[in-house]
Amino acid sequence: VISNVSPMMAIPDIIKNAPDCLVTDLVMAELDGVELCHHLRGRDEAKDLAIIFVTAQRSSYWQKKAIDAGADGYIVKPLDPETFAAEIERLVNEKPASNA
Repeated sequence: VISNVSPMMAIPDIIKNAPDCLVTDLVMAELDGVELCHHLRGRDEAKDLAIIFVTAQRSSYWQKKAIDAGADGYIVKPLDPETFAAEIERLVNEKPASNA
């Protein structure tokens, strides 16, 4: 698990460490989650990365923006601690691997 407080600082860590999954908020300083998702989806190094939003934004508008940007999942807060890990695992396992 790698944690970062800045999306701009997180990008090089994500590219360098090639995690299976990125769990991110939608609302952040510097770069919002949708912009971060667009940026990562434009990089070959992140093509297999499962991107999952965890946010308080309940509106379908934001969910559609996230999915259109390439998000693999969208979980609305408050989180259920009994199902959260299983939901993340399910979303990661459902992501199809690229063939490149």
